[in-house]
Amino acid sequence: MTKLLITIVTMLSLASLGSSSQILEGDMDHKTVSGAVDDTLWIILQNVTGTVPDVADDQPSIRINDEDYEGFFNPEDEQAVVTKEMERLLGQKYSNIRYTVNVRVADASGNDGTQPYHVSREFFNRILVSIPVRFEASGEPIPSIEKLPEPEG
Repeated sequence: MTKLLITIVTMLSLASLGSSSQILEGDMDHKTVSGAVDDTLWIILQNVTGTVPDVADDQPSIRINDEDYEGFFNPEDEQAVVTKEMERLLGQKYSNIRYTVNVRVADASGNDGTQPYHVSREFFNRILVSIPVRFEASGEPIPSIEKLPEPEG
């Protein structure tokens, strides 16, 4: 019985190490809403940073990839926020609605790319493009953001 208990505790400890979350900080690059139609994943919209690096006043923008949903946002909108009603309407055409944010996380190895993270609709709405973000994430191959800790200080 003792050996069984030790084995179970050891396995649970190892499992928790593999799924441990970590607090990260980075710059929000872009965020995406996607959904599936007939087992094919489609990007419905992207909220991107300013596209002209040398223009000081270049603002984030929302790119709508499905003309059925162009009325969700105005051309001058900078931050995509998806309401419950919008999500319901998206669900009439798409299944498996996914919210993803891509963050440029400071990397000691000099990696300059972004890392995608799955998020809830609530976190998708709270995380703003072009604004630094602090978050807790875990999971693989695409981790999920589980928590947005309050700023320190």
